[in-house]
Amino acid sequence: MPPSGPDSPTGGILPWVAMMAFGLGTLRLSSHDFWGMTLPEFKAAARGHRGELGIVDPIPADVFASLMQRFPDAPPPGAYPSTPATGSLFNGE
Repeated sequence: MPPSGPDSPTGGILPWVAMMAFGLGTLRLSSHDFWGMTLPEFKAAARGHRGELGIVDPIPADVFASLMQRFPDAPPPGAYPSTPATGSLFNGE
């Protein structure tokens, strides 16, 4: 007879071991995010991962380019004042 109970992937009220393996392993959620999810959120994440929620149309290329201009990955050159290479607190001076 297979094991059952809360630590079993098939027994107990919820299959916690299987849910943790999927949430923490497959979905790569942090512990904080995993334990903060409601059951409907977890179910939606699982369904989305399996592709059951349909495919969302990608945004048009011109919209994507506009967003890239508005929100670049790195600040433009000169956006922040430079820090001196010498006299740093980290090199003991």
